[in-house]
Amino acid sequence: MYKKITIGICDDDNAVHELMSELVDKYGADRNLSIDFIHFVSAKEVLENTSHMDCLLLDIDMPGMDGIDLGYELRKLEVSYKIIMLSGRTDRFKDAFKIEAFRFISKPVECEELYAALDDLIIRSGPGKSVEVYKSGIKQLIEADNITYIEGNGSETCVYTAKTDYRSENSLSGWMELLDPVRFCQCHRSYIVNFNRIKDIADNAVIMSTGERIPVSRRLKKDFTRKYMIFDTKWR
Repeated sequence: MYKKITIGICDDDNAVHELMSELVDKYGADRNLSIDFIHFVSAKEVLENTSHMDCLLLDIDMPGMDGIDLGYELRKLEVSYKIIMLSGRTDRFKDAFKIEAFRFISKPVECEELYAALDDLIIRSGPGKSVEVYKSGIKQLIEADNITYIEGNGSETCVYTAKTDYRSENSLSGWMELLDPVRFCQCHRSYIVNFNRIKDIADNAVIMSTGERIPVSRRLKKDFTRKYMIFDTKWR
């Protein structure tokens, strides 16, 4: 698990910032985590942010661009951090689902509900947060969750993201030891896919968010389907 995480808080109410900072600080102390905060009071400030975050605690009801509309914009930007929605309006739950919010926490925020959401965040964002790959022979670090799929290619592997592809000397088995098993699964002797990046499932293949059709082998199909169902119902 992380020893240090960064959490953004976006709300137009200063009292909420104070409360969430206090609750999350207590969570960090209880879990032996160091937590940094980035505070935002508007959607505009979030969109202009270039600092790394692991999670954004986002209020729905804000003047100007609300949290749901901001969520749509962040998805277009393919941000890697998780979004946890905060709202006293349970009627907006479906809207939060549409922007693929990681969790929905009701206001007034209860400590137990917040802790459960952050525990899930840590589990989902644990091993393999940053991985080493190569582009044109130059070593780079990318966030694991940005990986769409990995393809075995002889003695090396090709790592594909939505924007570009990379090379690695790591084998597929090596990747499976490195990556989070909650999110990544080998579906074929030549492929590992990111459950987060699956758009649809066909009979013997998965369709990725980037449009590629990745085969699912008969030998691995049962285990792959079971793991994906767990991910889809518990972690998505």
